[in-house]
Amino acid sequence: MLTISNLTFQHDNSDFEIAIPNWNLDSGELCVLTGASGSGKTTLLHLIAGLYLPKAGTITVQGGCTADLSGQQRREMRLATFGLVFQDFRLFSYLTAAENISLPYNLSGSSSAHPEWIETLSEAFGITGILHQRAATLSRGEQQRVAICRALAGRPAFILADEPTASVDSECRDTILNTLRTYCEDHNATMILTSHDPSIRDSFTQSVDIQDLQHSEVLES
Repeated sequence: MLTISNLTFQHDNSDFEIAIPNWNLDSGELCVLTGASGSGKTTLLHLIAGLYLPKAGTITVQGGCTADLSGQQRREMRLATFGLVFQDFRLFSYLTAAENISLPYNLSGSSSAHPEWIETLSEAFGITGILHQRAATLSRGEQQRVAICRALAGRPAFILADEPTASVDSECRDTILNTLRTYCEDHNATMILTSHDPSIRDSFTQSVDIQDLQHSEVLES
């Protein structure tokens, strides 16, 4: 599913750098990625999703190298392959929750986000009662659950979730984690989830600190 080889990346006008010799994840692997704030967890997710391109090395997802794709091809790959949960949610404040969930798939003409599936997800995340409210009126916890529902709406093979439980209480955290894990088990999907919460590590098949990842010669599932 994912192979990273000799990866380096550096933001423009910054001394910060990511350097990962090797990392492999198989289909169905559930990985929690930990590390201090500013250590590069979000940057690594963006690199895997093709939002950033590496300075050197390769990132291969489902047999295809992201750097070999055009910008349009990377956008199509993200929609077809990834379910992305961003730290800042990236919801349109003037759209309803339901419109935010379905918007990417409506724009692309994708048939994968069926209304029945979105209804199932909404029930699982407890947001059926807010689907017709504008995103601007929702709490951060509600916005977080809408963002996660949107990430799963297209039935992705690979979930990249950046701190998806940071804005919710422990009960809602457990619901989110259980729902994500069940989805991955049912669809043989791979997931990388970033978190500062050490209590969730036992829920994953692999727990990796990004600093260890950058110093390991080979880290495989």
